[in-house]
Amino acid sequence: MQRCIYCYVISLRRVVFFFLFLCAMKMLAAKEKIMNACKTLYEQNELKAISQRIIEHLSGKQAFALHIDKNIEIDEEALQHIIDELNHNKPIQYILGYEWFANLKLKVNEGVLIPRPETEELTRKVISYIKQHKINNCQILDIGTGSGCIPILIKKELPNATLFAIDISNDALSVAKENATVHQTPILFLEVDIRNETSLEMPPLDVIISNPPYILQEEKKDMHIRVFSNEPEVALFVTHNDPLEFYKAILKLAKKLLKHEGILFLEINSLYSMAIQSLYENDGFVCTIEKDMYDNERFAIVTFKH
Repeated sequence: MQRCIYCYVISLRRVVFFFLFLCAMKMLAAKEKIMNACKTLYEQNELKAISQRIIEHLSGKQAFALHIDKNIEIDEEALQHIIDELNHNKPIQYILGYEWFANLKLKVNEGVLIPRPETEELTRKVISYIKQHKINNCQILDIGTGSGCIPILIKKELPNATLFAIDISNDALSVAKENATVHQTPILFLEVDIRNETSLEMPPLDVIISNPPYILQEEKKDMHIRVFSNEPEVALFVTHNDPLEFYKAILKLAKKLLKHEGILFLEINSLYSMAIQSLYENDGFVCTIEKDMYDNERFAIVTFKH
């Protein structure tokens, strides 16, 4: 009887192993499958990067380990699920549930904007400015925090800084708070619509940073469906057909909360760089427009006139 049970267990293990073998595929075959199934969705270089990211995610291994061992097996069922999602124009970041921002792995979902390299570039400008000017116990406000990527990175780099972060979306704030907890970065998060805010009280601020909505609804036709059908409209589009809507609100808030020697770091739409510069300079500020890594006018650096 015991021998029969033993044989049954061995047979069952073989069946399970054979089933797992059928459901797995080698890494190179998995990459080829992704490239073939999604070749009409992305440019080739972007698709190569996405396929590498998928393989790393499903294997649980980094690029170096994958380069050494080409025989790593990938769960074919899980791979097919990701491919199906990609073919429904869902961004890979939402499929996997996270995005990298600098060296930080941050949770993202459809309630928050996917962090972009330009926003990391802007955040690095803030960090460099504070270090260069040796601002101790810096007070910083992030407007439209989304996933919390900006204040979390700043707090990691400048642990003595005090970070405030506001957003109109409670769903976004839930994600931001979770990310801040994971990365052990104390930040005060508040649900605020700055367009209607008249009672926001904070200590005098050294820095305000923001990547606010700045896209007109009419510009949607020029965007990929992957963006406007998945990412939150409230984080992308202005609501009153005014591309300066949020920059006007930030200006009003800055006049109330920013120290006289304080500074604004803003991400902008290059189409409206001159209009934004005029907006701030007509109200007593100095506004410098700077280009991003792609040579687009992407940042407005704003200070009081002295």
